[in-house]
Amino acid sequence: MKRTLLSRICLLGIVVGSHCAWAYARDGQVQKQELTPSIASLHESWNDDYAYLQGLIAKRGGCAGLYTPDTEALTVAHPHSRIWASDRTPLDVQLRRTDAVLEQIGSMVAPTSQAEKALRELEQQFQRLARTAAVLSPAHGKDASGAEKDLYIELRELNRKIVLSNPLLDFDDIIFNRWNSSYGHVQECWGSTVLNEGGLYALRGALRGA
Repeated sequence: MKRTLLSRICLLGIVVGSHCAWAYARDGQVQKQELTPSIASLHESWNDDYAYLQGLIAKRGGCAGLYTPDTEALTVAHPHSRIWASDRTPLDVQLRRTDAVLEQIGSMVAPTSQAEKALRELEQQFQRLARTAAVLSPAHGKDASGAEKDLYIELRELNRKIVLSNPLLDFDDIIFNRWNSSYGHVQECWGSTVLNEGGLYALRGALRGA
């Protein structure tokens, strides 16, 4: 009985908070904005990811530990999200993750289709980068870190193209709800803590030219 009541109170908080945010956005003027990320902003984000992965590798996977088949956690959506014992650098991490994405999307596209042809071209680009990575460390020795990072960024650019080739992304408009609370928690559900901002938005041309 108590659990049911608590669930209803939480649901009411979500509804009230959403309506408050919607009312604020309705009364205000929401300006159209160009939201396509610039190459510079993407590279900045990928550089941050590189540093983050370096830290995880140095800490042997952090709190989650290193991934091995016998230590796979049921709470992990995909084993490639973990740091593996074979990962020496962030480049190693991204190589296996991009390879996994290629395999997954490859199983989704229709054979002999235009999408399959485009994916094969992306796969050839990946194989070229993988061959470069294979000879990078032996060729540069201890000075390979700079070259590895450049190759990592190039691989992230390719990975983005591969992900956006997913046949399920056959739409161009997205409706989403943006809101925040004084606690800053995504899962916060109390209407009294919702900040007077946000609302219901429509993003047009989400994948156009991506």
